[in-house]
Amino acid sequence: MNDKELYADLEYSRLVEEVYTRCESILGKERAKQLRPLSEKTEIEASLELVSELQEALNRGISINFTDLSNLQPLFTEATYSLFGFEEFQQVYLQVSLAEGVSEKAESVEDFPVLKKLWQKVKPLNEIKTRFEKIFAPEGEVLDTASVELNRIRKRFASLQRSIQKTMQNMLNDARYENFLQDKFITRREGRYVLPVKGNAGAFVPGIVQGQSGSGSTLFIEPESVVPLNNELQLLLQEEKREIFNIFNEFTAQIKEQKDILIANQEALTELDFRFGCARLCYTLKAKKPQIVDEPALKLYSARHPLLILSLNDVKKVVPFDLNLGETARIILLSGPNTGGKTV
Repeated sequence: MNDKELYADLEYSRLVEEVYTRCESILGKERAKQLRPLSEKTEIEASLELVSELQEALNRGISINFTDLSNLQPLFTEATYSLFGFEEFQQVYLQVSLAEGVSEKAESVEDFPVLKKLWQKVKPLNEIKTRFEKIFAPEGEVLDTASVELNRIRKRFASLQRSIQKTMQNMLNDARYENFLQDKFITRREGRYVLPVKGNAGAFVPGIVQGQSGSGSTLFIEPESVVPLNNELQLLLQEEKREIFNIFNEFTAQIKEQKDILIANQEALTELDFRFGCARLCYTLKAKKPQIVDEPALKLYSARHPLLILSLNDVKKVVPFDLNLGETARIILLSGPNTGGKTV
């Protein structure tokens, strides 16, 4: 019998699926799909101890939410000079926040030596988290706090807007223009502040025509008194774009400098998510860590079939059994009619 047939007979894929569903991140689930039996005693014992410790950690209410864990590798395999956008920055931020949450709970796993060793592989990168929160609002808008220069540009921009609107509001309230205005409101065309003027009255409102309505009955005129202010607004918009580019460029470089730590964290967090998935399954099954021995012996006490427990969703509904092979008996023979339950 080859391994494929053996796994099929044991319904191994069902157990893998149960672990898979209990992992929270895509990376953890992918790790669960790769689950294969171990053969080295030291690896088996270390794996059992880790899951046993995590099972006890769950009993104590210790858990981590891994849903924000994602694969950062593609960010570092693109062109060296590629610039990150908000989505990439956010992806890194969520992983860094997850790592910070794990680090903050380090004391809670002091009693678990194997788990502690894995836990300590996760390194906090608080400077990246802090920088992200200074640059971005939750929806991705770049904040004034992103840099001193950006704050200066935006303050000047707001001041100019107020000056323009005040000047134009005075024109709207000026009786000299009352008969020439199509309506009393300020609008924008091509990013410049304009007034709606009657189509046949353009010559009476000094300024630059920036557009007209579809019917031609309204001209959108930029008063000459605000042209210099509008010009400065346009320059400030360009300055803002350049400054945001610089901010993104610097933050991208900062993140790429921490590539090795970020990828190492990703590996450790993926392993934790996968192992928590195993522990959650053990918790559901009320499983106990077995003792591994060198002798060719198998002893089961009050054992229950895990898939029956999961199918019935109740440990107590599955009848326990004892089995002792290797000392007085080395073979067990199952006989009975077809569909009599021998496979189970």
